[in-house]
Amino acid sequence: MAAEGQDNKPVRIVLVEDDEPIRRRLAAILNAWPGADLLAECATLAEAMAAIAAQPLDLLVTDLKLPDGNGIAAIQQLRRTQPEAEAMVISVMTDERIVLDAIEAGAAGYLLKDADSLDL
Repeated sequence: MAAEGQDNKPVRIVLVEDDEPIRRRLAAILNAWPGADLLAECATLAEAMAAIAAQPLDLLVTDLKLPDGNGIAAIQQLRRTQPEAEAMVISVMTDERIVLDAIEAGAAGYLLKDADSLDL
C-alpha cells in the first residue's frame, strides 16, 4: 500500500465495525488522518461486501464478529477482487486461532479495539 505523499493520493479506506460507538471512534481517528479518505463506514458484512464491490480501496479495516457473518469473508473478498489492497483486523478477540485465521485470509495486521487512540 502506498503511503499518502508518495503519489499525493489519500489512502482510500473502508471501515467495518458493528458497534456504533467504536465505529464512530475509529472513524474519527481515520478522518483526523490527513492522508486518509474514509470511503465507507459499515456495520454489517453485507454493507462491507457492497462497499468493496462499489469502489477501489487501499485499506479495509474490519472487525471479525459481525451480526451477519465474519469479517474474514470481507478480507477474502478483498483479496479476490482487489489484491493490491491491504486489510487490517480490529477486534477484541485475541484467541491465537482467530488471529491466524485472519492473517491466513490475507490480513496484514491485527489491532486490539481497546488500544489507545494514539496507538491505533
